[in-house]
Amino acid sequence: MSYPDFIGIGAMRSGTTWLTTQLRHHPEIWMPPIKELHYFDSFERSIGNGSLEKLSFSKTAHQRKKSVLRCLIGNSSDHGGEDLEWRRLLRDRASVLWHAGFHIRFLFGQRNDDWYEKCFAPGAGQIAGEIDPNYGPLHANTVAHIRDLMPDLRIIFMVRDPIERAWSHFLKKLRDTNRTLESVSEEECLAHFGSNFSLSRGSYSSILSTWSEYYPPEQICVGYYEEIIESPEDLLLRIFQFLNVEASSKHISDKIHDRYNSSTKSRQIPPHLERHLAETYRDEVEHMAAKVGGHAYKWLNRVEELLV
Repeated sequence: MSYPDFIGIGAMRSGTTWLTTQLRHHPEIWMPPIKELHYFDSFERSIGNGSLEKLSFSKTAHQRKKSVLRCLIGNSSDHGGEDLEWRRLLRDRASVLWHAGFHIRFLFGQRNDDWYEKCFAPGAGQIAGEIDPNYGPLHANTVAHIRDLMPDLRIIFMVRDPIERAWSHFLKKLRDTNRTLESVSEEECLAHFGSNFSLSRGSYSSILSTWSEYYPPEQICVGYYEEIIESPEDLLLRIFQFLNVEASSKHISDKIHDRYNSSTKSRQIPPHLERHLAETYRDEVEHMAAKVGGHAYKWLNRVEELLV
């Protein structure tokens, strides 16, 4: 058992499910059968609230249990290939035993650092990792704890045009509550975009600043959702190199052009909301363009055109 070699910290609605599926295809990479372990965000919420065991009654824990059930019955269409992982693990008896034990620990174990370490079981010559977009906005003291546990950890941060990310997140919220866009009032819509939860998920520069306090630049890789659309092979090879696994196209899945959680293609952002989001994220986009460049310059061009 050992702690993971890498984690993906988001951003939400920025291709993390796609990336999980692709990384699982690489023979030198091992990931748990559940995409999001929700350990460090649960750890953060538990501070000052007693034992982590109390989280067994939380909404997040309920979602974890549903994830396990989906994995066990093979319904993994939205969980990054968990059914594929389940079938792969069935190939040998040791894997079956570990897999069964994992789900018991996952559902009923006391959540602490020892529990988290036991969630990972890479084979010989493999590195281990997990991806959870809830880790991005963690507080500095939680990131410091992560650094203390895993000083050599590599961090992957997938980002997306914050206007598109916010809109995609809003559409997902509607789907999850079985609502239509037409049923949402203007006030409710604007309240969602202005909520701390939504804004924190789009505050990429703040997230990078927090993680950069504890990890050097060479241990942080920024990828773009736009790369998944335009040049997914190049993105994956770059991430393979970052993770120090064989960067060969032979390890790229034939599902590489499949995209997950791409809800914006079905409903375009109404112009007045697009402008509102441009105003909301103007400073953020400017900071990202100055800090990391790349596709952030395209985000900036879009914002400037919208706000002319």
